[in-house]
Amino acid sequence: ALTNVLKHAQAQAVWVNCRAGPDGQAIVLEVADDGVGLPPQPQEPRGQGVASMQARASSIGAALLLGPRDGGGTLVRLLWPA
Repeated sequence: ALTNVLKHAQAQAVWVNCRAGPDGQAIVLEVADDGVGLPPQPQEPRGQGVASMQARASSIGAALLLGPRDGGGTLVRLLWPA
């Protein structure tokens, strides 16, 4: 996720947060930026960044969520059952 911020986001700031989930039964890892955000419609695949992140999350039983960040930019959230 950090590599994608550096390559694509044109961000001025990036935040990384790791915490226990609200029920204490999961780990939540977030990477957020204030960059240009995700394109409104999927683009023709140019690389394997997101697909690779999703495959790695799946291999450890985690869920990967990507979307817009409140205030602009992108939020990547990994939910990993503890």
